[in-house]
Amino acid sequence: MKRISSFLLAMVMMLSVLGSVSVVQAQEWKAGDNVTVSKNGNVITVKGNGDMKNYSLNDLPAWTNDIDTTKIIIDDGVTSIGDFAFSNFMSVKDVTIADTVKYIGQRAFSGCFMLKTINIPASVEVIGDYALSTTVGDASNLEKITVSDGNKNFTIENDILYNITKTILYKVPSKLNIEKLDVISSVVSIKPEAVISCKSLKEVNLPVNVISVGANAFTDCKNLQKVVVQNGECDLALASIPDNKGLELYGYKDTNVELYAQRNGCSNITFVPLDECTTHKWDGGQVTKPATCTSTGIKTYTCTVCKATKTEEIAKTAHKVVIDEAVEATCTKTGLTEGKHCSVCETVIEKQEVIPKTAHKYDDGQVTKSATCTSTGVKTYTCTVCKATKTETIAKKAHSYKNYVTKATTSKNGSIVNKCSICGAKKSTSTVYKIKSVILTTSTGSVFTSTYYNGKVKTPGVTVKDSNGKTLKKGTDYTVSYESGRKNVGRYAVKVTFKGNYSGSKTLYFNVIPKNVSGIKKLTARSKGFTVSWNPQKTQVTGYQIQYSTASNFKNAKTITMGKSSYSAKKVTGRMAKKRYYVRIRTYKTVKFNGKNYNIYSPWCAKKSVVTKK
Repeated sequence: MKRISSFLLAMVMMLSVLGSVSVVQAQEWKAGDNVTVSKNGNVITVKGNGDMKNYSLNDLPAWTNDIDTTKIIIDDGVTSIGDFAFSNFMSVKDVTIADTVKYIGQRAFSGCFMLKTINIPASVEVIGDYALSTTVGDASNLEKITVSDGNKNFTIENDILYNITKTILYKVPSKLNIEKLDVISSVVSIKPEAVISCKSLKEVNLPVNVISVGANAFTDCKNLQKVVVQNGECDLALASIPDNKGLELYGYKDTNVELYAQRNGCSNITFVPLDECTTHKWDGGQVTKPATCTSTGIKTYTCTVCKATKTEEIAKTAHKVVIDEAVEATCTKTGLTEGKHCSVCETVIEKQEVIPKTAHKYDDGQVTKSATCTSTGVKTYTCTVCKATKTETIAKKAHSYKNYVTKATTSKNGSIVNKCSICGAKKSTSTVYKIKSVILTTSTGSVFTSTYYNGKVKTPGVTVKDSNGKTLKKGTDYTVSYESGRKNVGRYAVKVTFKGNYSGSKTLYFNVIPKNVSGIKKLTARSKGFTVSWNPQKTQVTGYQIQYSTASNFKNAKTITMGKSSYSAKKVTGRMAKKRYYVRIRTYKTVKFNGKNYNIYSPWCAKKSVVTKK
């Protein structure tokens, strides 16, 4: 029996090898837009991103002329293995396919005679015909096929490769030790060369669901002696059943199975008819003529064994009722009530009645002319169906009085005018008197300008009066914001911001002054001078000033500044002998204010006098 075999393909490729042995092979080839094939020693590696190019028997890839490659690696990123990519690499023993490949092309590894095992990654979606047909001549070393966990398209059962639903038998490894193959009942088709070169196989049973067997499916199964085909309509491709001497092909008479044995040059095959059905096995039946409300239908049942048929009558159906939707009546047209009729025979089941036109359906109206305190307005209503309109008069409005304020400032009076916001008619006018005084105050109401340091935050009060003597109200007429700190010695700002009927702002200042010394501790006369001592004041103090004069009112006094708070005495020399001098002391602290250094002084302590010695 004549067939297209892997052996013929192998011969073609071997001739290609012999015809090119004198050519120096390239080490890297382009195999797609973003894919390359490279060879390093006995290893071929496919790298890149995307699909390999597909090849054919008349357009083999450049790297086909290879007889020593033993390993093929398909790297991550490659998404397909092209048709004929590695056909008849007869020295290859190891193939690794990355989990990015989705397509294994036709005859991708056909004729890879030395290949014993191959794994189908979880990513593979399509396996082309003959892709795993590793047979050369009538021999193959393929022992095992595996499928990675998670593959949604292929599965292994009893070491046989199927699609995931087990309706297609893809491949039985040639070295699988199996004598009888009972194809599982879910299988519908068997791929070409699916069971090629299984030399241990003696008997095959194809159940009724198998409707096609691919070319060369059982070729070179040398020991196969019995094939049973349960489906008489099964399409047996050319050379699908081998013409083994003494092989018995079982099937029903006058079917494709008998024709295969008679017309395909199968001189060694004996056709053996199966017995006719004694008890038909009817399928679930198929409606070959649907029943309607005007005629009966027909349901046909088929024997799953011999394909005999029988029919039964299907009773007429009830009317197929369709609702004729109601049509709402409007002010411009009549409507219809809901009705019913049969969609098959058009029989009227419930007649539609006419509904008279309705009255206008006016909306809630829209003011098209607003009423004011000087004129009436208009409200227009529109029919939501036909857009007809009607109007009504809106009565005049009362005056809408509103206060209009001209805010007073520290230099100018303001005013409050109560007038109609629509026509401007005035009702009253009152004066907002200007702000006359803004002062800081103590808790008793006294004017506050400074206070001694005592380690506590200082928050003076604020009193604001207008030019009419009225005291303004905090929160209503003004707000107060205090500079942060206000505890240590320094100069601090208090900002008063006017609001309500007043505008503008005013900033006031107060000092926290350092504590003074308790007094002059000792004043001792010296020759033409004196020594003054005191108890030092170290908290919030930069230093001291000593002032002395021959006048008790300190006219023309001299001042000595001492820049450390730790000082407690000072010797004064070079003065007039036997002369009375008046002496006093005060503390000071240097602070930053508006970016400049600024000294804040305590009051002078009580004065003392001393008469210098000769």
